Amino acid sequence: MESWTRVDKGKLGININFLENMEDEIRLSEERHELQQRLDSMCQLLEKLQHTQHTRLSAPPPPHLNQCPPPPRRRRRSQRPSPTT
Repeated sequence: MESWTRVDKGKLGININFLENMEDEIRLSEERHELQQRLDSMCQLLEKLQHTQHTRLSAPPPPHLNQCPPPPRRRRRSQRPSPTT
């Protein structure tokens, strides 16, 4: 792409000004695409969390609080403090 921008614009007889910013636009487009993928993934995780919480909180409570089921193993792992804190 650099070779096109180095060519004397008058010799080509066509407007190639758009090539000067094309690389930046492509990079920005790729960054936006990556960000959108991350947002989509986060949205899916939040929807899954919402469904799980709704299911859990909609269940009738047990007659006595001692009979409440413990949190799932996956949740217990996520509640552990990180080693850096």
